[in-house]
Parts: sequence; structure tokens; C-alpha cells
Amino acid sequence: MIEKNKSILESILPALEQDGIMNIINGKSMGAQSGDTFDNHSPVDNKFIARVAKSDASDIDVASKAAAKAFTSWKNLPHKERRDILYSIADIIE
Repeated sequence: MIEKNKSILESILPALEQDGIMNIINGKSMGAQSGDTFDNHSPVDNKFIARVAKSDASDIDVASKAAAKAFTSWKNLPHKERRDILYSIADIIE
């Protein structure tokens, strides 16, 4: 499993090194409002992966307002469609 995960990471590493890992808010990738980042390293071999947006309360506020606005359309989706979307996200995370 470790080798499989390392292989997956190596395939996406160039994009991560270039763009970093940002917040996704309202469907858009954005850095922390403060501009702060931190370095992320692999727990397997401590190799540098990417810079990550170091979010704080102001970023959470922006994200929560975007989520509240999106909720209206989300709650009107049929439950099977919401389920399929959530399963797709879970598959990507895995």
C-alpha cells in the first residue's frame, strides 16, 4: 500500500510543488487571505510535498459564508444526486 500511495503522490507531485495546496472555496482554489503557508512533508519518507495555505479564522468565515449560500441549491438536489456527489468526493479522498 505504501508503494501504491508513493506512486500516486509522485504522479501529482509536480503540480503540487508548483501550485501548492490551497483552500477550495466557492469552487475556486485560493490561498489563505493572510498569504501565509506552511511546508507539508510525506509521513513515509519526510520528502517535501508542497506548500499549504495556512488558513485562519478569516478564511473559515469566507468559506462558511460560501457554504451557507450554496446550501440553498444543495438542499434542493434529490437525495440520490447528493449521495452520488458525496461518494465521488470520498473516492477521490481515498
